[in-house]
Amino acid sequence: MENLKLKPALHVQTLPINQTALVVGAGIAGMHASFSLAQRGVDVHLLEKTDTLGGYAGTRDHHTIDGLEPVSMAKDLMIKVLEHKNITVHKNCEVITTHGSLGAFETKIRDLSNEENLYLNHGAAILATGGHEGETSEYE
Repeated sequence: MENLKLKPALHVQTLPINQTALVVGAGIAGMHASFSLAQRGVDVHLLEKTDTLGGYAGTRDHHTIDGLEPVSMAKDLMIKVLEHKNITVHKNCEVITTHGSLGAFETKIRDLSNEENLYLNHGAAILATGGHEGETSEYE
């Protein structure tokens, strides 16, 4: 410890952080994350591979065992997302590559409807691509 007292202090460097977020997947989770960030003043790029928002639960599950209604939840969120000035929705798009580090990323996306590429700069990314039930015959 005595030796450390004699050492010079470490240099602290402040890095600029891009205040834009990329959310991949426009199901209920992705729309909720996008809307929550947008409400806090963050610009959001919401990326969806299909031509509709809502995901599996938001387009097919009308009721859950807990009494929730995912389809109506998704419709309400969709309206909020599409009307929010801080959210840019990219439908029919997929991620091609992402490069960068700590608050400064560039993601190349492809619009599947016209095969054009677009480059998005962002400081954070949320992956909300959902999941599918795994099938197995091991426990039958």
